[in-house]
Amino acid sequence: GWGDFAISEQSASSESALALFREAAHLRRELLASGVFSAEEGASWSFDPASGRLLALRDSGICVVVAMGETSVELPHGEMLISSAPLEAGLLPRDSAAWVALSPQPDAVSPR
Repeated sequence: GWGDFAISEQSASSESALALFREAAHLRRELLASGVFSAEEGASWSFDPASGRLLALRDSGICVVVAMGETSVELPHGEMLISSAPLEAGLLPRDSAAWVALSPQPDAVSPR
């Protein structure tokens, strides 16, 4: 059989890959329904080879962060919406990914 990867095993654990996938799919549906995500929006990509941090910044202000290097990486400022692993001392551990809703930058705020 499939052992730990069987649907019956994965469904029984809130920490499984299946549970993470279901949570991400639900969040994506919510973001699409609320208008935060759009099928037509673009994204800009950047990769820092020194840290192994890959960023995909969607036009909506949601950033996908992937820690592809040998060490944990910093998340951009904002609200973490979902992560494939718990943060370690505020950092995204290697071999994991997170979605972050970016906070507006202070210099981008219009004067009153």
